[in-house]
Amino acid sequence: MAASRRLRDLQSQPGNKICVDCSQKNAQWASVSYGVFMFPECSGKYCGLGVHISFVRSVNRDSGSEIQIKKMEAGGNERLNAFLVQYGIPKEMDIVAKYNTEAASVCRDRIQALTEGRPWRDPPVVEETIVAGKSHRPLAQSAARHLLQLPALPSLPNLPKPALPPMPAIPTLPQPTLPTLPTATLPPLPSLPTVPTVPMVTLPPLPSIPYIPSIQQFPPSLSFTTTWKLVYLCGVELNDSVCLFLVLFIC
Repeated sequence: MAASRRLRDLQSQPGNKICVDCSQKNAQWASVSYGVFMFPECSGKYCGLGVHISFVRSVNRDSGSEIQIKKMEAGGNERLNAFLVQYGIPKEMDIVAKYNTEAASVCRDRIQALTEGRPWRDPPVVEETIVAGKSHRPLAQSAARHLLQLPALPSLPNLPKPALPPMPAIPTLPQPTLPTLPTATLPPLPSLPTVPTVPMVTLPPLPSIPYIPSIQQFPPSLSFTTTWKLVYLCGVELNDSVCLFLVLFIC
């Protein structure tokens, strides 16, 4: 069946005859990203979202490719509205705010996975908070959804292990023979000269020191008031000795 015929058949379904947002009849435009049909005036707002959020096509002028028709078959106006209601997104919500919600992002990923034949599992539904027509996305839900949509890693084929060639035998290297060095003959050491013996010198004995008697101190009883008076002290040398004589005179 031609692509244009399949697209018109989808458009003729009861839920797709009216706009997905404003419920006006004559829905002649389609958002391939969500597989929905819309009124011409609403399609202008879809175009302003950017193709990364909503890819818009004309039903009458564009037949669409095979992948686009599959996305339209995976979607539907009633199916999208029922999906958004689970997240607390009303149908009458502003178009720009509605399709920038986490719920709309989940719907886009779901249609993309089903079209490509990848397995899909809806993440846990967490109702979004609507403030002044804008949705606040739970970060935990957004992170969990992206983790669930990661493609499974392909299984690696069991490759046969290549047989390694045997290691070559290490050759035995010959041990080198060191040459025998000649023994060196050292000349005898010269004899040391004989040191002459120095004769011992005999020193004469030191002379003995003569004994000098000590002079006794006068007794305390002796005073100059007595009749004895000291006059002089004389000495006489006899046989290398000196004799001292105390000469006293009586006055």
